[in-house]
Amino acid sequence: MLILMMGLPGSGKSTIVGMLSKFVNINSVCPEDLYPDNFNELKYEEQHAIKLAAWHTSIDYIKDNISKDALLLLDSCNANLDLISELMALAKSHNQKTAAIFTAASDETCIRRLNKENKLVNNGLYSKYRTRFVGILSTVVFDKFYKINTEDKKDIVSKLRKILDMIGSEIACLDSK
Repeated sequence: MLILMMGLPGSGKSTIVGMLSKFVNINSVCPEDLYPDNFNELKYEEQHAIKLAAWHTSIDYIKDNISKDALLLLDSCNANLDLISELMALAKSHNQKTAAIFTAASDETCIRRLNKENKLVNNGLYSKYRTRFVGILSTVVFDKFYKINTEDKKDIVSKLRKILDMIGSEIACLDSK
């Protein structure tokens, strides 16, 4: 199964991945983990090149592991539609189910969280990402889709239970093969 984490920067994607990994063994990859420490200090062109390289490294990891009937999770899946479509086609070609987990929080909450991490915030980025997500979510069909309001602890707990149930069902299917 391929799970894609999507959401605005600071919306809680990696936090949710951390919560899930406490309960189930998921092979996760995050393109942002491949960025250099000085990423925010680089020029836009350099950042763009690093982002693309990190994405392709992450996709290569998924390509290498998707046929192993493992649970694969791509954190920070804020890529363009072409890359997501490529991942979806890859999953389908290996008879793998797909799920999307979309983390949601207000712009103010995201900015506050990013400021705590000393990350630069570009307010124009949020409208760009919102437009991108509308395009992706209206075009790509996932087997399962979950939206988590990361500002609401009850919603987090409720959705995590549903996601863990879904993952448990997938693990049972894998074990029976």
